[in-house]
Amino acid sequence: MMWYSAGCLVAFLSLTVILPNYSVWRPTPVGADPIQPNIVMILLDDARMSDLQYMPKTQELLVEKGITFTNSFVNFPLCCPSRASLLTGQAAHNTGIISNVAPNGGWLAFQQHESNTLPVWLAQAGYDKLGFVGKYLNGYSGTSIPAGWTHWRSFSGVPDYYNYTMNILGVLKSYYSNTWDYSTDVIRDFAKNFIKYQASATGTPIFAFISTYAPHGNSQGGAVPAASRHLGLWTATPGIPGPGIPMPKPPSFNESDISDKPAYMQSLATMAPANIEWVENHWRQRLESLQAADDLVQWVVNSLEGKGVLDNTVIIFTSDNGFMLGEHRYRYGKSLPHEESIQVPLVIRGPGIPAGEIRTQLVNNLDVAASIVDWADATPGRVLDGVSLLPLLANPETPWRTALLIQGTSGGNATSLPLWGTWKGIRTNRYMLARHISTNGSTTEYEYYDLLTDPYQLNNNPNSPVVPTLISILNAIENCAGPNCWVTTPEP
Repeated sequence: MMWYSAGCLVAFLSLTVILPNYSVWRPTPVGADPIQPNIVMILLDDARMSDLQYMPKTQELLVEKGITFTNSFVNFPLCCPSRASLLTGQAAHNTGIISNVAPNGGWLAFQQHESNTLPVWLAQAGYDKLGFVGKYLNGYSGTSIPAGWTHWRSFSGVPDYYNYTMNILGVLKSYYSNTWDYSTDVIRDFAKNFIKYQASATGTPIFAFISTYAPHGNSQGGAVPAASRHLGLWTATPGIPGPGIPMPKPPSFNESDISDKPAYMQSLATMAPANIEWVENHWRQRLESLQAADDLVQWVVNSLEGKGVLDNTVIIFTSDNGFMLGEHRYRYGKSLPHEESIQVPLVIRGPGIPAGEIRTQLVNNLDVAASIVDWADATPGRVLDGVSLLPLLANPETPWRTALLIQGTSGGNATSLPLWGTWKGIRTNRYMLARHISTNGSTTEYEYYDLLTDPYQLNNNPNSPVVPTLISILNAIENCAGPNCWVTTPEP
């Protein structure tokens, strides 16, 4: 089992790094030795934290039966870097995957890592039924099957809701525009069959990675088609964007004054009424597309229960990154160090996990990978930058970190902003600080928000007296690896 001594101290600069004891808590049936649970991870694509409230079946079957993390973030809010981190347990600066396309990202860049990833470690730990279903990494195509997986059903080429191709154990199959070709439902059925034919109450455990395309905009102009049975739930006329229900708009929506934001964002114009209407319709389409993902959750839980293995299955529900919808005039996209972009839903249900509880500690997708390694009693083939959540799941009073490293690209997204550069930052319980550096390195700008008094990140104040302390924390962990990524320095 992965563990760190509670007495392990790593000192650097002015920071103290203390790792909690990891030789604790794994699901143990009464009167039996600890066992390896089945592990099922359901990954959405571009889902915001707020989207979870519109998924009633997920609320009933996961939220009410498990633990919800209300301060869950991703290390790099972009599809491929985030997924690479889930598969390696490492931050983007250590994987080198910082883009969706080559040479610095995408599947082509990730191939060098595939022989030393989560499924390989689980296979070495005794998991001999490892299934992947859905969206893998941006740019993945062809008939190859990455190392470790025994059951493979993935998009090949550009994912979509209709008219796409899937690699089914090395054989390509085309899907069209029929009702039954809706990709979330196809992924659901593959997942059901994997559980039906591979899960066993008496056999070796399974690992299933179920990755939907919802609620990501499709490849044809950004629309988000819903399954036919869900069309019209949020729009005025089935299949036709209309007024529908009102979209919640925080004070940051179409922000009136962004003169305090980094220079590259200041080029964003106030959204015109037509753009606002587009955002509202896009939001409704996303919610409609999530209803099929909600159905998928129900089918997964019912399938596990039907096989008699639900009580020994860990179910992890999360997203690869968040999504901006009009906040700070950012019409749609991600990659920025703002809450809507970096924060994601994270719910975990499983044996020994209390039902209906909340954890407010700072966690991220690197911790998810470390937790899976811990549950599986696996040995990772690389240094993990996250830490196992198992002690925190068992005890809400577990001593925890005070800061997380976040990083990404500045601009270069779906609002016609040019790629200005990159950023690294920290998210603490109260503060967010990000350092933006232009591509040529000639310009540095900071963003700082006190989330206690400014939860919508309206007032950037890089001259705050707490900024130097936050910068020192960022300097210490911006290139961290393993235990050095764990911070317990008190907030300023």
